[in-house]
Amino acid sequence: MKNILKFLFTVLSVVLVFSSCVKYEAGPSITIYTKKFRITGEWEKELYYSSAGEEYETDGIQKMEIYRDGVITYFEDSTEITGNWEFIKDKEEIYITNDLFNPTSYKTFKIKKLRNKEMLLEDEFGESRRFFK
Repeated sequence: MKNILKFLFTVLSVVLVFSSCVKYEAGPSITIYTKKFRITGEWEKELYYSSAGEEYETDGIQKMEIYRDGVITYFEDSTEITGNWEFIKDKEEIYITNDLFNPTSYKTFKIKKLRNKEMLLEDEFGESRRFFK
């Protein structure tokens, strides 16, 4: 009887842990890489989606390099901008700041998908950007 209870407790624990692993709407459900590891690197934007779901090829940030130490360099409309980034709202959003404009400007994106080689970010207007490494 004691072994059965231990087994049931173990199974229930594993189910609860893995069912709570899905952080972003579009997965992945389970990964061995941390969110910081997955988000750092060189990203290029493939597509831009309007809030109505229409696809565009150019808008805003085209290419960005995200570093582990919280620094970000990105190209927006042919201008290279350096700033800082951090996770906010329990790592469900990314907050990007820069000192190009006075006062410091910022952008906040909801992370819809964060895989090792693919990322989907949504701005406050419901417009999405798909990036690939």
